[in-house]
Amino acid sequence: MDLDIVRLDGRYRLQRRVGTGSFGELNTVMLCPLSTTHKHAGQIYLACDILSGQPIIIKLEPLNSNHQTLEHEFYVYRKLRGGVGIPEVHWFGTECGFNAMAMDLLGHSLEDLFIQCQFRFSIKTVLLLGRQLVSSQFWLFTS
Repeated sequence: MDLDIVRLDGRYRLQRRVGTGSFGELNTVMLCPLSTTHKHAGQIYLACDILSGQPIIIKLEPLNSNHQTLEHEFYVYRKLRGGVGIPEVHWFGTECGFNAMAMDLLGHSLEDLFIQCQFRFSIKTVLLLGRQLVSSQFWLFTS
């Protein structure tokens, strides 16, 4: 499937799928302007901002999903803006039957790192993650 022809908000070009969101895969759906159906539900894509040339992440969530969470996630990221390890969210909108969010590409996911560490984090890593989570929560309630 060639995703290079698919653009969102006129500026984000999907390149390849890199993961599945917590909202999971649902039914086969069609992503405009492709003429065939493909699975895109609850998917995360590497994309390119064609105006800046920067790589970004696009999260897609179908509008017909029973559990729509992407818009809430967008508002949480906006509230946490500027926190350590919090990606910048560039755009949220609805196109072609999907909620979509464009955000900075930060690096490997926590799941990828957990797998790389053979499903065991050191005490130091757990404490650093906990500190970052507490710091993010403090940032959420004070900003």
